[in-house]
Amino acid sequence: MTGERRLQSGQALALFVVILFGLAAMAGLLIDGGTAWVNRRQAQTAADLAALAAGKAVTDAQATCNASGLAIAQAAAAESATINGFPTVSVQYPASGGSKSGCDYIRVSVSRPMSTTFSRLLGQNSWTAGATAVTQIVRLAAIGSPRCNFCSLNATNQNHTLLVQLGSTLIVDGEIYVNSSNGNRDGDPNSPVKLKDWHVGGDGFDIFGTGGRIEADYINVVGGWETHDNNIAVARNAKCAEAQRPNPLAYDAMKPPLKANICIRQPVLPDPLGSFPTPNVNDFTVRTTKIAKYSGNAAYVLEPGVYVGGIEISGTAQVILNPGVYYMSNGVFSVKGDASVTGNGVLIYSGPSAGSKKGGAKMIDITTNGTVVLSPMTTGIYAGMTLFLDRASTESIIIQPSNKAQCASTAAVGVAQGCIGGISGTIYAANASATVIVKAAGTANLQVISGKILIQNGSTARFTYKSGFATETTYYYELVE
Repeated sequence: MTGERRLQSGQALALFVVILFGLAAMAGLLIDGGTAWVNRRQAQTAADLAALAAGKAVTDAQATCNASGLAIAQAAAAESATINGFPTVSVQYPASGGSKSGCDYIRVSVSRPMSTTFSRLLGQNSWTAGATAVTQIVRLAAIGSPRCNFCSLNATNQNHTLLVQLGSTLIVDGEIYVNSSNGNRDGDPNSPVKLKDWHVGGDGFDIFGTGGRIEADYINVVGGWETHDNNIAVARNAKCAEAQRPNPLAYDAMKPPLKANICIRQPVLPDPLGSFPTPNVNDFTVRTTKIAKYSGNAAYVLEPGVYVGGIEISGTAQVILNPGVYYMSNGVFSVKGDASVTGNGVLIYSGPSAGSKKGGAKMIDITTNGTVVLSPMTTGIYAGMTLFLDRASTESIIIQPSNKAQCASTAAVGVAQGCIGGISGTIYAANASATVIVKAAGTANLQVISGKILIQNGSTARFTYKSGFATETTYYYELVE
């Protein structure tokens, strides 16, 4: 029995050693595993920061996706990762593999060895802590590069979405594009086009009032078009086949016959500024917490930022807007009475209030007898944009400055002058039901892109848009993985 007890005691000791070793191994895994988790989180933070640093360096240099751009990204990523304790860095530009690949992405991986403690008992002397992050480089072509200088984007409305009234004349030194499908209801581009005296298949755009006219370098419409009161619509050039630009019967009967050159039944044009970045209310300083009113015979200087409830300028107030973004948070921007406003290098954005996802943006209404001078920023992600109505808003942008001295100004053909001559840049109201209404004459370096467009000046408005203030591609970057 004594020998048997000794044997059992020896077995128990061996079992105890095995269990103790197992417990030590488990403890080691827990301790080292926790340390590894901490290192993994540190690695992800370092990778994120390195990827952002690479994105910033590439966008600041406006580098292209080549060896030079890769070198710039590598240097910035390595510096950032090393500062954060991860000296081993690899950079892909262009990124390869996965859904985030190509020249729009920079993939950065970081790593460092991590010594173990108890895991050494299992022969694991070190682990490697690493992580990967991807930054997207977004290149926005100069805002003047979209296909149209004058676009009505509403593709669901069966009626005219570009309307010229009161015998007005609209001249666009560029391209007009009308997405209205009126006259193309059957969806068959090969069906016969119904021609009448002043009618070609429908009225995607229309002209009313004696003496009215539309003229542009190019005019394209998804459906058809018509005029009234013997009015004329004509394009100087055309990009479509002869069969896609028939004349109304009245044009052929003229002496000599007039060629419209207007392309019908064209494909729907997607919003050319659909990727233009929307200002975020949280990115700017809050200037007021309720509607800001500036009136009387006084001068004011305003700073960019968030104006909760909007801005109302009236009386004979003279307001100067310092350069930057003016965010109207669930409020109007209006200039009324005899008030004047001057803002060079500004973006006036009408958007929702903080936390709102249902719109709430109000109209932009410039209806004043005072002078109006507004121009966009020339650099940065908002370059070229002057008036921007939130894409969810169905409100309007009204342009009706009527200062006598400003309206009476004259200049060489194509040079900004007249009532609208003080406004330049892009006016953008992309919602299908949003309308840009122009009730002023003159020549302006303006681009108009809206769901619908209404011209009611009773005179001539000429848009000679040239993107000289936004000729370069703008860049921004964001972490996407």
